[in-house]
Amino acid sequence: MKEVSPEELAKTAMEVIEVSERLEKYYTSEQQEYLERRWQEVGQQRIREAEAEWSELMEQVRAEMEAGTDPADGRVQRLARRWMELVEEFTGGDAGIARSVGNMWQQEEAIHGIDTGEIREMIAYIQEAMAAPNRTE
Repeated sequence: MKEVSPEELAKTAMEVIEVSERLEKYYTSEQQEYLERRWQEVGQQRIREAEAEWSELMEQVRAEMEAGTDPADGRVQRLARRWMELVEEFTGGDAGIARSVGNMWQQEEAIHGIDTGEIREMIAYIQEAMAAPNRTE
Protein backbone atom coordinates (compact mmCIF):
# COMPACT_ATOMS: atom_id res chain seq x y z
CA MET A 1 0.00 0.00 0.00
CA LYS A 2 1.25 3.49 -0.89
CA GLU A 3 2.02 5.73 2.05
CA VAL A 4 0.20 9.08 1.96
CA SER A 5 1.89 12.20 3.28
CA PRO A 6 0.01 14.53 5.62
CA GLU A 7 0.12 17.19 2.87
CA GLU A 8 -1.50 14.84 0.32
CA LEU A 9 -4.13 13.82 2.85
CA ALA A 10 -4.92 17.47 3.65
CA LYS A 11 -5.14 18.33 -0.07
CA THR A 12 -7.50 15.42 -0.71
CA ALA A 13 -9.66 16.40 2.26
CA MET A 14 -9.90 19.98 0.99
CA GLU A 15 -10.90 18.76 -2.48
CA VAL A 16 -13.62 16.56 -0.98
CA ILE A 17 -14.94 19.49 1.07
CA GLU A 18 -14.90 21.75 -2.01
CA VAL A 19 -16.83 19.23 -4.10
CA SER A 20 -19.32 18.65 -1.28
CA GLU A 21 -19.92 22.39 -0.84
CA ARG A 22 -20.32 22.88 -4.58
CA LEU A 23 -22.81 20.01 -4.78
CA GLU A 24 -24.89 21.52 -1.98
CA LYS A 25 -24.75 24.97 -3.59
CA TYR A 26 -25.94 23.95 -7.05
CA TYR A 27 -27.85 20.70 -6.66
CA THR A 28 -30.91 19.84 -4.61
CA SER A 29 -30.65 16.82 -2.31
CA GLU A 30 -32.80 14.88 -4.80
CA GLN A 31 -30.45 15.80 -7.64
CA GLN A 32 -27.44 14.76 -5.57
CA GLU A 33 -29.04 11.38 -4.87
CA TYR A 34 -29.87 10.98 -8.56
CA LEU A 35 -26.30 11.83 -9.57
CA GLU A 36 -24.90 9.35 -7.06
CA ARG A 37 -27.10 6.60 -8.54
CA ARG A 38 -26.17 7.73 -12.03
CA TRP A 39 -22.42 7.55 -11.29
CA GLN A 40 -22.87 4.07 -9.85
CA GLU A 41 -24.85 2.98 -12.93
CA VAL A 42 -22.29 4.41 -15.33
CA GLY A 43 -19.30 3.07 -13.40
CA GLN A 44 -15.78 4.35 -12.81
CA GLN A 45 -14.42 3.03 -16.11
CA ARG A 46 -16.96 4.97 -18.19
CA ILE A 47 -16.47 8.07 -16.05
CA ARG A 48 -12.72 7.98 -16.79
CA GLU A 49 -13.43 7.44 -20.49
CA ALA A 50 -15.89 10.34 -20.55
CA GLU A 51 -13.38 12.63 -18.80
CA ALA A 52 -10.86 11.82 -21.54
CA GLU A 53 -13.52 12.42 -24.22
CA TRP A 54 -14.38 15.81 -22.66
CA SER A 55 -10.73 16.80 -22.67
CA GLU A 56 -10.30 15.88 -26.32
CA LEU A 57 -13.60 17.49 -27.30
CA MET A 58 -12.72 20.76 -25.56
CA GLU A 59 -9.37 20.83 -27.38
CA GLN A 60 -11.18 20.38 -30.70
CA VAL A 61 -13.74 23.08 -29.89
CA ARG A 62 -10.98 25.46 -28.77
CA ALA A 63 -9.08 24.82 -32.02
CA GLU A 64 -12.17 25.63 -34.12
CA MET A 65 -12.79 28.78 -32.10
CA GLU A 66 -9.18 29.92 -32.49
CA ALA A 67 -9.37 29.23 -36.23
CA GLY A 68 -12.48 31.42 -36.41
CA THR A 69 -14.62 28.59 -37.78
CA ASP A 70 -18.25 29.59 -38.25
CA PRO A 71 -20.47 27.76 -35.73
CA ALA A 72 -22.69 26.70 -38.66
CA ASP A 73 -19.78 24.76 -40.19
CA GLY A 74 -20.33 20.99 -40.28
CA ARG A 75 -17.23 20.27 -38.17
CA VAL A 76 -18.46 22.54 -35.40
CA GLN A 77 -21.98 21.15 -35.69
CA ARG A 78 -20.61 17.62 -35.11
CA LEU A 79 -18.60 18.83 -32.11
CA ALA A 80 -21.72 20.52 -30.72
CA ARG A 81 -23.75 17.33 -31.11
CA ARG A 82 -21.04 15.34 -29.30
CA TRP A 83 -20.92 17.99 -26.54
CA MET A 84 -24.67 17.67 -26.03
CA GLU A 85 -24.47 13.85 -26.06
CA LEU A 86 -21.89 13.94 -23.26
CA VAL A 87 -24.04 16.39 -21.26
CA GLU A 88 -27.03 14.09 -21.76
CA GLU A 89 -25.01 11.07 -20.67
CA PHE A 90 -23.86 12.85 -17.50
CA THR A 91 -27.31 14.18 -16.61
CA GLY A 92 -29.25 11.14 -17.76
CA GLY A 93 -31.41 13.57 -19.72
CA ASP A 94 -32.60 15.36 -16.56
CA ALA A 95 -33.23 19.00 -17.58
CA GLY A 96 -33.04 20.23 -13.96
CA ILE A 97 -29.59 18.74 -13.50
CA ALA A 98 -28.48 20.19 -16.84
CA ARG A 99 -29.59 23.64 -15.59
CA SER A 100 -27.72 23.10 -12.31
CA VAL A 101 -24.57 22.12 -14.19
CA GLY A 102 -24.92 25.20 -16.39
CA ASN A 103 -25.42 27.45 -13.36
CA MET A 104 -22.31 26.04 -11.73
CA TRP A 105 -20.14 26.67 -14.81
CA GLN A 106 -21.60 30.18 -15.19
CA GLN A 107 -21.09 31.23 -11.57
CA GLU A 108 -17.82 29.63 -10.45
CA GLU A 109 -14.41 31.03 -11.41
CA ALA A 110 -12.73 27.62 -11.48
CA ILE A 111 -13.88 24.03 -11.13
CA HIS A 112 -11.37 21.25 -10.52
CA GLY A 113 -8.63 23.67 -11.53
CA ILE A 114 -10.35 24.49 -14.83
CA ASP A 115 -10.86 28.17 -15.70
CA THR A 116 -14.60 28.46 -16.19
CA GLY A 117 -14.26 31.63 -18.27
CA GLU A 118 -12.80 29.60 -21.10
CA ILE A 119 -15.51 26.97 -20.67
CA ARG A 120 -18.21 29.65 -20.80
CA GLU A 121 -16.77 30.85 -24.13
CA MET A 122 -16.90 27.29 -25.47
CA ILE A 123 -20.46 26.84 -24.20
CA ALA A 124 -21.52 30.03 -26.01
CA TYR A 125 -19.84 28.77 -29.20
CA ILE A 126 -21.56 25.39 -28.88
CA GLN A 127 -24.92 27.12 -28.29
CA GLU A 128 -24.38 29.17 -31.46
CA ALA A 129 -23.64 25.95 -33.36
CA MET A 130 -26.77 24.29 -32.00
CA ALA A 131 -28.88 27.30 -33.03
CA ALA A 132 -27.29 27.65 -36.48
CA PRO A 133 -28.93 26.13 -39.52
CA ASN A 134 -27.11 23.04 -40.74
CA ARG A 135 -24.62 23.76 -43.45
CA THR A 136 -23.04 21.22 -45.77
CA GLU A 137 -19.32 20.74 -45.56
